[in-house]
Amino acid sequence: MDTEKVQAATELGKERKKRFKSKTKRGKQKYGVIYPVARIRSEFKNKLRCKVANNAVVYFCGVAEYIMSEIAELSYNVTLDRKKAQITSRDCMLAVRGDEELDLFCKTAIFKNSGVLPHVHRDLLKAETNKKQTPSEANPPATVAN
Repeated sequence: MDTEKVQAATELGKERKKRFKSKTKRGKQKYGVIYPVARIRSEFKNKLRCKVANNAVVYFCGVAEYIMSEIAELSYNVTLDRKKAQITSRDCMLAVRGDEELDLFCKTAIFKNSGVLPHVHRDLLKAETNKKQTPSEANPPATVAN
């Protein structure tokens, strides 16, 4: 009879353990970020060769994820404005350079195969408006005084 009670208790304990056993949570479930926290932590350890706190890596992943989502959203808007179907490096460059804060953040960034920002100097625009005037307006006839 005692063995039956012990066996029943162990079975009950196993059932409770199964119910309340927490599964190992990974990046998205545990921290709410999509970026791979463990991989970035190992990269920090290998590249920096120093100890890095776990919450620092999670914070870094969150910030990097936010910046990338902003760039992706702005690039998508630029792509729609240009009436294209695919986001290119030029769209990313135009998006970053068009946003004041991202431009300050990515000031030294180089975007390969993206060209330059469209810009015409204002002095060239003034010279162009002067050329549009007719020759009679540019050089009025001299009046002869009698």
